Amino acid sequence: MRARPHRHVETYPAETYTMDNVVAVASLAVADHVRGRPDHRALIAEWVAYTRAHLLDPTTGLIVFGVDEETGAPLQ
Repeated sequence: MRARPHRHVETYPAETYTMDNVVAVASLAVADHVRGRPDHRALIAEWVAYTRAHLLDPTTGLIVFGVDEETGAPLQ
């Protein structure tokens, strides 16, 4: 995630799905909580900020499902 400018990683080759990334980010938050160390706090904040700024459907306010792997733009 740190290597991607949009902080979303591929689910399958050339396919990026936000809901899979939600689970990954949640697992980082749980790991930080359980270990008592905020090692991923900055990465989680960057992911949330990008998602809120670029990947919310303007009509529903929900996170879009697909993300362009190269540009980070919403696909659906």
